[in-house]
Amino acid sequence: EETDADKEIRKKIYDFNERTNLKEKLKLLAINTLVYGDGYLELEDSSDNAGEELKKGELKNVHIIYSPAIKLKINKQGEIEAYEYSYNGINITFHPSRIIHCKFYTYGEGHYGLSVIEVAFNNLLAKMNADLAAGEILFMTGKPFPVLKKNSIATEQEMEDAENIIKNLNPKSGIILDGDWEFDLKNPNVINPYPFNENFYINLAAALRMPHMVLLGVQKGTVTGSEVDLADYYKEIKNIQEIVFTKILKQIYTAFLDDFDFDIWWPPIFIDERAEAEIFEIKCRCAKILWEIGFPSDLIYETVENLYFDTEKLKETEEGIEEVEKRLQEKLHTERANEKDKYIVDKLRMKEWERERKLAKELGY
Repeated sequence: EETDADKEIRKKIYDFNERTNLKEKLKLLAINTLVYGDGYLELEDSSDNAGEELKKGELKNVHIIYSPAIKLKINKQGEIEAYEYSYNGINITFHPSRIIHCKFYTYGEGHYGLSVIEVAFNNLLAKMNADLAAGEILFMTGKPFPVLKKNSIATEQEMEDAENIIKNLNPKSGIILDGDWEFDLKNPNVINPYPFNENFYINLAAALRMPHMVLLGVQKGTVTGSEVDLADYYKEIKNIQEIVFTKILKQIYTAFLDDFDFDIWWPPIFIDERAEAEIFEIKCRCAKILWEIGFPSDLIYETVENLYFDTEKLKETEEGIEEVEKRLQEKLHTERANEKDKYIVDKLRMKEWERERKLAKELGY
């Protein structure tokens, strides 16, 4: 149950998020990480010396740093000693506690991250060259090839006339010939450029680490592919949320509050049909519980709809709901039993009173 102290901390965090525009800065951090391989956040406190260790509990603001301007200073033990910023003549050395370094993918134990956009960019350069070559091939194989032939030896003037005829030939024109001239139009088989383009999109999807159907979107009448691939993709995003950004948020809030002893939970971003049905069932059971304990009916819908469930912990959630239902049923059963006992006692007392009244009447009282 949330205490007044918890509510106060939650309000402080909300105000801090709004004041620093933290959500937008975390989005930019993710973009920088994908583009450059590394994203950097500066934690600002009341000190003017960036080389000093960050003072916990005195965090004032959070700033995005231009990634290419940062270099890591590594000591002999392979640990990060400082972050050196150099851009447009400005040189700053940051204490490691003041910088949050974000990276999604790395080569082994490397200190620097791997840019997925760089791989995609190289693939795009290859696509541009392939488009030029494919265009030439399409023109060569798709354009009809006219042939004007004379069965006997042609004079120089006849050759010039034939050349002019071919140059001026278009879909609306025709040729009238006499003598031993022959005209033929070669129609080659046009190649299909789809396999060439598809190869590019497959490589691009691989570079960006996303399913092919997510990159291009789903079209009507097409097979969307297995839902498992899509679930794996969103699972990877969820892993980045939990492994990377949960750590970042805890580091920020600890620097702001000095002590942050809370768990961070992320709402689901992908729910399959089965999980969605199970969640709906659990919500219905929650609504039933709220109704039976006398919760105001006008607030039940709002309360249930605002519930979030971790799809990976639905079984645990369901067991928790079953335990609540069990306790509720025991409580209702006890109350009904007490009401029944009270009814029986009252009935016995009434009978005893009637018997005493009858006896008193017989005795003349």
